[in-house]
Amino acid sequence: MKYEINLDLIKKKRKYEGFTMQQMADFIGLHDKSSYYKRENGDLNFQVGEIPIIEKVLKIPSKKIFVESLTKSQHFTPKVGT
Repeated sequence: MKYEINLDLIKKKRKYEGFTMQQMADFIGLHDKSSYYKRENGDLNFQVGEIPIIEKVLKIPSKKIFVESLTKSQHFTPKVGT
């Protein structure tokens, strides 16, 4: 099994809790909001030390921050009738 960070949940919780991207960048020690933006949108990976801070600030349980991802071999492609 392969897991990935639930970026959609992080984004939704950040907005729900009323935090700006700049505030989140400050919490995890980034210099500007664009660095946080790139992480939240999947352009860059969150660093290992940033995840516990995000969990605490956004009140997300560890078991929900990671979701199982599908590898290419697990994708289902239905066959169209012949």
